[in-house]
Amino acid sequence: MAFNARTIATGVFRFTLVTLLTFVLLIGATLLSAHVTAWLRGGDWSSVHNLSIGCVCGMITWLFVATFHLRRETQTMPFSQRDQFFGKATAVLNEMGYTLVGRKSDALSFRPNFHSYLFGGGIQVVVAEKIAHVTGPKVSLEIFRRRFRVVNHIQRVHQYLHDHRKFTDNVLKRVELHLRLDPLQLEAVRANIIELLEKEGDIVCEVNLLVQSEQGIREDLIEFQVREWLEQNNIECEIRKDVVQFVEVVQPEFKAVAAY
Repeated sequence: MAFNARTIATGVFRFTLVTLLTFVLLIGATLLSAHVTAWLRGGDWSSVHNLSIGCVCGMITWLFVATFHLRRETQTMPFSQRDQFFGKATAVLNEMGYTLVGRKSDALSFRPNFHSYLFGGGIQVVVAEKIAHVTGPKVSLEIFRRRFRVVNHIQRVHQYLHDHRKFTDNVLKRVELHLRLDPLQLEAVRANIIELLEKEGDIVCEVNLLVQSEQGIREDLIEFQVREWLEQNNIECEIRKDVVQFVEVVQPEFKAVAAY
């Protein structure tokens, strides 16, 4: 109940202000016309004849303004997406001094604040398919169309700039590196390659060791030390041996016995 009383009081206040402003504008136009008539035809501007002519001229002037500028009309505006159109229309009308008072799935109703109420009343936006029908005072609709066009232009510019800031980059699902290194280079590879690639994905290292020796590599070293350690640590390994030869090898402990 209090809300209804406040709404009625607000409406009465606005009506009173609009009425006073109308009388002020009409009186101003009348006095101006009376002065112009007195200057053209002579006589006193405050005479009944000149004031009558000024009143008629003032009424005709404001009637012309009301007929061609404040009359209500309906304009059509195309759109592609309903929600985006409703959002931009609401933002533009809010900047113009209109308040959203009703919303449906296909229509919006806006009530003007006082400073926009002077332009002839509220604005209704009704959408159908890809066309919006906007109904309201002609002056307000022209202002709305210009501002809406500016908002669309700015949005397209921002979208253009945003899209051109994007750079395409190729991504790989899998990468394999086959390296031939000296043992002293292992630490540098770990610091500069492995740690770098760990940030991009999971790494599995396959180590290929190639050992060559002119004097020969003892097979016992491979079978009883290397292979045994690998099995104890659950490391899969495939050992390939090439050019197996039988050579006489004197073990260190036998050398010591022979010396005595």
